[in-house]
Amino acid sequence: MYSRYSVLIGLWVLCAGFAGKEVWAAFQLDDTFGLDGRVAVELGVKNSGHAVLVQPDGKIVVAGSTSGAKGTAMNFALLRFNPDGSLDPTFNGEGSAVTSLVPGDDEALALGLLADGRIVAGGYSHNGTDRDFAVACYRRDGSLDPTFGVEGAVLTSIGNGNEEITALVVDQNDNITVVGSSEGTVGRILVAARYTSAGVLDSSFGEQGVSLIGVGEDANAEGLVERRDGSLVISGSYVDKQGSAAMLVGLRANGLLETTFGSKGIATVSPAFAASEGYGISEDGDGLLYLAGAVGNPGRRDAALFRFTPDGQAEGSFGRNGAVVSAVTAEDDVLYDVSVGPAGVAASGFAVHAGARQFLLISYLADGSIADAAAGAGQAAGDPSPADAAPIQEVRVNGQSKVQIRRLQVWNSEVRIQPLQMSDTAVAPPTAWLAPADFSGRDRGAEAGLARIGRHLEGFFLPSAWAADSEATPRDKNATVLAARTVTTAFSEGESLGFALTTDAEGDVIVVGTAEGREASSIVAARFVAADLIDRITDQPGHRSSHITTSLTADITRTTVATGGEIGESFAHEVVRRGVVFSRKQGPVYKNEASAGPTSLVPGGMLRQLEAFFAADAVAAESAFLGGTKSVGEQGVEAGRTDNGAGKGAFSVLLEHLRPGTVYYIRAYALTAGGAVYYGNQISIRTADACFIATASFGSLLHPCVSILRDFRDACLLGHPVGTWLVDLYYTFSPPLADAIADNAPLRQVVRLLLLPVIGFSWLALQIGLAGASCAAVALTAIAAWAIPWPRRRG
Repeated sequence: MYSRYSVLIGLWVLCAGFAGKEVWAAFQLDDTFGLDGRVAVELGVKNSGHAVLVQPDGKIVVAGSTSGAKGTAMNFALLRFNPDGSLDPTFNGEGSAVTSLVPGDDEALALGLLADGRIVAGGYSHNGTDRDFAVACYRRDGSLDPTFGVEGAVLTSIGNGNEEITALVVDQNDNITVVGSSEGTVGRILVAARYTSAGVLDSSFGEQGVSLIGVGEDANAEGLVERRDGSLVISGSYVDKQGSAAMLVGLRANGLLETTFGSKGIATVSPAFAASEGYGISEDGDGLLYLAGAVGNPGRRDAALFRFTPDGQAEGSFGRNGAVVSAVTAEDDVLYDVSVGPAGVAASGFAVHAGARQFLLISYLADGSIADAAAGAGQAAGDPSPADAAPIQEVRVNGQSKVQIRRLQVWNSEVRIQPLQMSDTAVAPPTAWLAPADFSGRDRGAEAGLARIGRHLEGFFLPSAWAADSEATPRDKNATVLAARTVTTAFSEGESLGFALTTDAEGDVIVVGTAEGREASSIVAARFVAADLIDRITDQPGHRSSHITTSLTADITRTTVATGGEIGESFAHEVVRRGVVFSRKQGPVYKNEASAGPTSLVPGGMLRQLEAFFAADAVAAESAFLGGTKSVGEQGVEAGRTDNGAGKGAFSVLLEHLRPGTVYYIRAYALTAGGAVYYGNQISIRTADACFIATASFGSLLHPCVSILRDFRDACLLGHPVGTWLVDLYYTFSPPLADAIADNAPLRQVVRLLLLPVIGFSWLALQIGLAGASCAAVALTAIAAWAIPWPRRRG
């Protein structure tokens, strides 16, 4: 079947934090990832992302599940994104891989990376009776590795009930340790197993490669970390007669219980929490363990972050009773995963608003310092990201109700699913056979072309989206967040959840999960940057100085920005060079002439579909422009710096010919005589979008017909001098015409009809090239001229 790759700008983002002695780490959406920081992918009808990792080359791998038509089985689904959020075509040809292991459901819930670049995904497969452990191994190109297990996968049955892998780690010896749960006659027990890089159970681990741990009457594993000494810590929850509680379980490297951890191998949270749950786990550089979870009873839970000492004791100095509890909404809030990075600690999950679960990200300081609750009252989550401030566009749904969306963009592609036939291997071999995925792979051709045309003519509309602030009142007596401010942006009528997150080498946080739409759910990914690391005042070289200010005026056009800065007289260093640095990525830095290389920040092919109105070279008026980055064949400088003389005081800069509709980050800088660089505060601007004839007539910059014309301009016109001249001429004369068209509804309809031949020609040129389209147009014109019965002159 065809898949629809959809960048959904309305992903819920609820940013909440706890009050600390310093400003907490405020993460903002990274505009260089996907569209305004967010990407969503539909491979089938039901799609969900459960695990994420970042490769050493910066590419992002997501694992989850997908299903075809309603009622069909789920299958393993892997995606690989380039660092810019575009799907990586070197991964299985389309950036995605769908694998069916059995006729029943298969779902990937965990991810790992082997030393040679192979990717392992763990989860479960339903054998027709119950679920079994399932591990699949993929080569770097996205194909199954036939040397792993049997034809690339291994299925392991632990007992006679349901078993599933929920977390895995790859150790320094390339062994794969997985944890999960197995149903018994009374309840579930924890299971840890270790496989070699060839997919064989490691007999030196536990008992014949498997370790079984019973905690309470029922227990489930949700997370796993490997420590420096090779020991393991499992996170999760257990249930006994007193209720449910979050827990950690310590294991030695050989899979046996580490009795010196916690109390006889089990660490539990403070009894002050009557009910609690534990999910993902992360370890910081000091060996402290962070556990994501919740406190309270289902339906009235509060998000909670627990911290334990390296030996498994709840750290009472962290928050209250060893936990930071955040009542984000008045309903249900849960954290599913946690990650520790340079900016502090980030945790993701969901918060229930108006009865629907919505995406949640909370950030904390790494040291966990907390002021008194009263002092924390009214702490704000920070300003909305540029995406949240994007212009609202009104569209119609079903021809009736008006809704508001913020810069929605949808694009389409095909995913070709290859059938998979293989046999399984297990401790107790399952009786089920393995079958191909329930998808129909289709060759590209006339059918695909017609489908693309049809999809271009669809209206891409979402139900209502809004932005709102809310103040939450803690329900739990141990809650430490008062009057937390949340900035929200919603899409569709469905739910969205953040199941997993990770921190990349640059300290950015990537969150993955699922979002429901009207017709299908999506695997979603969002990348956040820690703005507070950039703007934290340290007065140290390479960081922000309290004596330098970046200025901004209201003079922002499609291609220009007036900016500048001021270096205060109190700055204690001699300034030999000053100016601004700017980039499409947060935290632009100073580079001298020698280090200003040609590396491009231009997104990949998929994102080039989204870029609007590429302009000519960017320069800085009244200053020397240095260090810009530009890619071959692309218009515009995406990053660089200006040189505005030396000394202290104020200076101004006009950046010209920037990309329209693009977010830039700008910082003033000062280079001292000693060679150190200091920065001012970072500002972000979005250059204005164009509103020309096609946009005015179709009502949106993102209308599919407008997208075709923009793609035609970028691919066929801007690469040639004559085409560039025509585009510049169009930019000069079309704005006043567009204003007149936009204000006249009948005129808009007329212009739409007049533009149809141009749109048709543009689409054809994008498919077969400008020369081919021109020949086809000439031929069609000649045929029409021959076929039309022209009146004959009478002699």
